[in-house]
Parts: sequence; C-alpha cells; structure tokens
Amino acid sequence: GVPDDLSNLLSSACNNPHLKKSLKLKDTIYPKKKEDHYINQKINRHNRYCVEALWQHYAGSTRFLDVVDNHWVALWMGIHDFVPHGKGYKFCKINKRSLSVMDIYENGINKDRAESDFNIYTYILLIAMPSYCNDRSGICETDEFVEVDLRKALPSIYLRPHAQHALLIRRRDKGNINRKAEYYDMASQVTAILRIRVDRVDKWLGNGTLLSKENLFPSPSIDQGYNNLLTYLDNYDKPFDIKKYY
Repeated sequence: GVPDDLSNLLSSACNNPHLKKSLKLKDTIYPKKKEDHYINQKINRHNRYCVEALWQHYAGSTRFLDVVDNHWVALWMGIHDFVPHGKGYKFCKINKRSLSVMDIYENGINKDRAESDFNIYTYILLIAMPSYCNDRSGICETDEFVEVDLRKALPSIYLRPHAQHALLIRRRDKGNINRKAEYYDMASQVTAILRIRVDRVDKWLGNGTLLSKENLFPSPSIDQGYNNLLTYLDNYDKPFDIKKYY
C-alpha cells in the first residue's frame, strides 16, 4: 500500500483497546508545560514502533528488518527455508535445507557459480548499528536509526522474540511517512558477510532441542502473546494476517 495506509493502520492499532492492553502501550500525559509535548511525541513514536515491530515479527514485511544477536539462531535460520502457502499465504512451512556429496561435486563444475553457491552455502550478514541498545524500554533511537529489542519492548507473554533473540532495525523516517522503499535499505550498514556450507552448519548445530523448530517458533498453546493475536485477529485493522508456522 501507500505510506498513508501504514500511518493510518498504525494509528488505529495503537488506539485499539485490546491490542493496547496486550502490548502494554503507554498512554500520553496531559501536557502542562512545553516539554510535555515532546514527551507525548516520544510516547506515540515508541507505541508505533512496538506495533510495527510486532507485525514484522509475527505477520509480514514492514519497514523493519528482522535481525538477531545470537549467531546460533542466525545459522539455524540460514539452513531453513520458509515457504508460504495456502489462501492468502497465511501458512508457512519450515523446511530444512540439505546438501549431498553430489551437490558439492556439481557446484565445482557448474559455470553458473552464483546460483550454485546460493544453493550450497548459507550467508550470515554482520550489521553495524551506532550504539548498543541498553534502554529498559527496548527501544533506542539515534539520528538515523531505530532499534527495537522485542524481548524488552513487548510483554513477556510473547515468547517467540525471546526464543529467537529477536531485534528489529530500520532507518528513522523523521516524520516523513512518504519515504520511498529505497530509503529504508540497510545495505550500507553491512560490515561483513560470512559464507558457510550448509552441511557444515548442520553439523555445528547438532540435534539439540534448544535450536529446534518447536522451540524457536513456540505454538500458540505456549506463546500466549501469539495466541492472543490469533484469537483476537479480527478485532483490529491490520495490513496482513498472522503467519502460522509448522
């Protein structure tokens, strides 16, 4: 959609009683002095960051970029494919990538190395942010960027962010909602790219339950926040449906 759509959806979601209670969004204060207006602006920005980050993590694509601060989780994500399907692509099947000896041999003789390399390697991007976010709210703003640590920004009933060590980053729009998609490109912040063969990553990760589909994507019966989103999905305007992983 157009930027105005996103702005209107975020405003609607932030004012929805159920979502506001579930996310524990803050209320603005009654302004008694000039500084109070700046406090209210910050509260409104942070509430919108929380909602947009929630949508990115549990539903679909927004201006935010999903990242993690744990290399084991990054490696696990790198050797799994996420295939959307079903009506409206509401479901997402998680498939583990595999690599045979023949795949490695064919890669050595394949002239189209770019496509071949993509099939046998996983790539981990190291992204630089201006400063480490240690704010108790989980939301840090600099002149150019905003970072949301969902483990702090959302109530603890939302388990998936904790399991995945989930962070979200994007460029600040600085009040201009009509920024084009290219503006939010984070490629300039990539400082290094690690290329590792899929079979080696699989060997490193092993078969522990900590790095498993069931643990990284807790079911609604365990992730109460996820359950709330699915249960009350029709109670608020949204740009997309909550994805169901299996």
